[in-house]
Amino acid sequence: MTTKTADSQNFETELKTTELGEFLLKNKAIMIIIVLLVILGILGAGVFHAMDLKNEAKASNLYHSYEVSALKDFTESKLDADGLVAAFEKVAKENSAHHAKFTSALLTFDALTSKGNDTQALKIIKDLTSKNSFQTVLLNTRQAVALEKSGDIDGAIKKLEALQTLDVKVQEGKTYIDLGRLYQKKGNTDMAKKSFEFVKTLNTESVFKSLADYYLQTLK
Repeated sequence: MTTKTADSQNFETELKTTELGEFLLKNKAIMIIIVLLVILGILGAGVFHAMDLKNEAKASNLYHSYEVSALKDFTESKLDADGLVAAFEKVAKENSAHHAKFTSALLTFDALTSKGNDTQALKIIKDLTSKNSFQTVLLNTRQAVALEKSGDIDGAIKKLEALQTLDVKVQEGKTYIDLGRLYQKKGNTDMAKKSFEFVKTLNTESVFKSLADYYLQTLK
């Protein structure tokens, strides 16, 4: 007991020899609280992550059930577009898990647009958000198509312009062709020309370079 007390006193004496040690001695209670908060934060993050994974798994099962029932019925013309949207929104309302919803929403959008149900398709992805650059590409290109068809050219341009700053480049030639077309629709000839000319500098499919030449001819 005496040895432990002496060791403790020697430790405190050593600590007092430095500014940091003296600070720690004077603020022991605060430091203990900070350490406890850090530990609780780590434990809380672990619990949250586990709950998030559990929610994603549950949502994946429910969206899969939706896809093999309502979505399948729509593709086989056994369910109309409004019925499909209602079925999707029912699942979405009950589940906040992002990744499962995101994938299912894109599948639903593609199914709707393939049958010309553009109004319902836009409703599915209008307020959908992305979590990474790759998801942003998949989402914004679809949102741009839907917005253009709805007559919101400015909105479509905004979605495609957002792709210019991403680190992920997917079909960059098509993105700039579409941007050029939309600028042209707005009467912004200068920006349209810049977009089409930029396509010709890209390492992209020849079809997009040919389209760029075609659209540049229409600007003359």
